[in-house]
Amino acid sequence: MDSLDKLPTSDRDTAGDIYEYVLSKLSTSGTNGQFRTPRHIIKMMVELMKPTPEDKIIDPAMGSAGFLVEASEYDYEKDFGDTPITKLVRNIVGLDRKAANEAFSEFLSEQRLNLQQAKFVELIIDYVVKNGILDKKVVLQQEPFRTVGSIVEVFKDNKADAKKIISMIDEINKNAEQIIS
Repeated sequence: MDSLDKLPTSDRDTAGDIYEYVLSKLSTSGTNGQFRTPRHIIKMMVELMKPTPEDKIIDPAMGSAGFLVEASEYDYEKDFGDTPITKLVRNIVGLDRKAANEAFSEFLSEQRLNLQQAKFVELIIDYVVKNGILDKKVVLQQEPFRTVGSIVEVFKDNKADAKKIISMIDEINKNAEQIIS
């Protein structure tokens, strides 16, 4: 593949020639010169072209828009890796405050938490409302949580509730990756 960059391209469409050659070796060509481009070929072509959002993709015989879809997926993966789109959207728009309050209602409504513990839960609610998800291994060690204290310190006499709070955070994060129809 490295030698492809060295091919002369001044008077010809080398990438197009390679593409046509590869397709000619496949048994997926249709009648009258029509093709359904196999997914792995589309993926290879997009990876060779390395499109950016500024590039224009012109495919006059686009059929199912395979090249456009693959170029979009390529760009998404480059920027966001394997992050599910639902998690990305949740991270951008956050979580509805009513839903967050309902998720943690048992801790706030029963008044079984002390002031420091209630403040900790309120910080969690504020965080998920703004950010949609919470990476408990990282975020709970940072401000503003650090000022209140670690979850281990804050809930040292109330480990059962600490475990339930962690479970609720896990549930919120899990729900961010699901598509609800």
